[in-house]
Amino acid sequence: MNDLEFYNITNSLMLSIENKIDEYNNKIDIECEINNDVMYISFKNNSKIIINRQKFLKQIWLATQINGYHFNYLNKCWICNRTGLNFWKILEISCSSQSGYKIIF
Repeated sequence: MNDLEFYNITNSLMLSIENKIDEYNNKIDIECEINNDVMYISFKNNSKIIINRQKFLKQIWLATQINGYHFNYLNKCWICNRTGLNFWKILEISCSSQSGYKIIF
C-alpha cells in the first residue's frame, strides 16, 4: 500500500469513528478530537483513548486505559498484530469499558 492509499483508508476509519462517537454524544459524555494524525476520544471520567496513524509502518496504533495495540491492514480489515483481533472489536470493548456504556461500532 502506498502513502496515498494508507491516508485514504485511515482517513475513512477516523471519519467513521468520529461519526459514531457523535451519535453517542447525546446519550453519554464522550468527545472526539482529531489533531493531525492523532484522534483523542475523551470520556466523562477523564480517561482517554488515543488512535494514531503510523504512516511509515502503515499501521494504526490504539492506546487505551489498559493496553496498547498495533494494527496491520490485512484483507481490508485492521488486525491487531499481537491478539489477532479486529480493530473495531477492540475499540468497541475499550470504549464501552471506559465510558461505562455499551458502545457499538
